[in-house]
Amino acid sequence: MACAGDAGGGNVLNIVWHEQENSFCHWLNNPSAITTEAVTSGYEANTLILQLNSIPMYVLKIWKEEFRVEAKHQYEFLESALAAGLPVPKPVGWGKTNQGLEVLATKFSGYPTDRPTKSQLEEFARILFQIHNVPLCNLKVTADMDTDIIDLLATNFFPGIERHPDIYAILQNLKGQYPCRERRLVHGDFNMGNVLISNGEITVIDWTDVHIGDIRYDLAWACVSLWIYLGEKEYNWFKNVYLACNELTVDELNVFESIAALKWILLNRLVSFPDGTRISEELRAFIEKRLPLEIYRLLD
Repeated sequence: MACAGDAGGGNVLNIVWHEQENSFCHWLNNPSAITTEAVTSGYEANTLILQLNSIPMYVLKIWKEEFRVEAKHQYEFLESALAAGLPVPKPVGWGKTNQGLEVLATKFSGYPTDRPTKSQLEEFARILFQIHNVPLCNLKVTADMDTDIIDLLATNFFPGIERHPDIYAILQNLKGQYPCRERRLVHGDFNMGNVLISNGEITVIDWTDVHIGDIRYDLAWACVSLWIYLGEKEYNWFKNVYLACNELTVDELNVFESIAALKWILLNRLVSFPDGTRISEELRAFIEKRLPLEIYRLLD
């Protein structure tokens, strides 16, 4: 349902709500006690926490204009994922700002942990394995095209790659060598910033890139993110638990980890991450250990 009226006191941030859970709708009608806290201004979206008397209650994700994401589809996916038993946030509404930006509202699910313990990282690995193996029959999510996995990755995860011929050349040299595996649920950006903990309960957020496809890059991106931001020990804790549950080989993962590292290098060229030059150099060494030398040397 939608709250009565698209404007006025109950309309937080001038959002036109198209669908809402009753409790969220009624909660918005007490605007005097509601405050907002900006959490992140990410690459694709801005995130706000809605608070009641300084207690976090709900989260708004507002996608930037250049990213064509339909909040309705995100809402429907999260509903179906909850029903399937996945640890996702509960969706409570979706709509658009007065400027036409897509908005998704979910219940507050906690915060990321800066230094996850070994047992937490091992549990995160098991959760990613659960995501990759959930039955697909009732999930409201689209499947990618049945084409070469490298082409799919270049199209969907490497923005502006045509302006980076070195990275493009490496991907082209890997084409055709890794036939697509069985289609499974892919998160699209599984990293520690998207794994929240509240009272011991784990929730995985940011399903913008969710689809049914090849899981190898999804795992590789999670592993490389850990290697960059936490370290090799934590990376191995996570990777080893996942590989113990899955039929992937280390050699196969090495190639997809190299592709994930190339994506980070590309994104750093686009947005200049903090300490990006040093990390890019370390990732070059990471890639060199995993790809044939003649392919690695294509990287500028």
